[in-house]
Amino acid sequence: LNLIDNGKVKKQDSLRVYIGVSMNPSMRAMMYSHMTDAIKTVEKYFEGTGYTGMMLEAMIPFLGIGRKDEMRKYLETIRQDSFSKGIDKGLELLEIYSGLVSSSQ
Repeated sequence: LNLIDNGKVKKQDSLRVYIGVSMNPSMRAMMYSHMTDAIKTVEKYFEGTGYTGMMLEAMIPFLGIGRKDEMRKYLETIRQDSFSKGIDKGLELLEIYSGLVSSSQ
């Protein structure tokens, strides 16, 4: 994530990095703790687009596994109109992913 902050990753690739890190089980806790920074960065780079919502839709199902209630509470504190639909879609997918995890145990 420092590579994004230091400009070593192109702005257009920052979304892929955030999503990729979120999908990596060993990096999820770290990415969860940096979600606010990631959102601020993407909002700054892509203001007025739907990219922040798209990023959250992809990240939430992975970062929320095992912390579904905590994730919901956090997202309600940061919710904005510009990415609210992405949060809703991500939470919907989190329900599905959490159900899959529960049924496989």
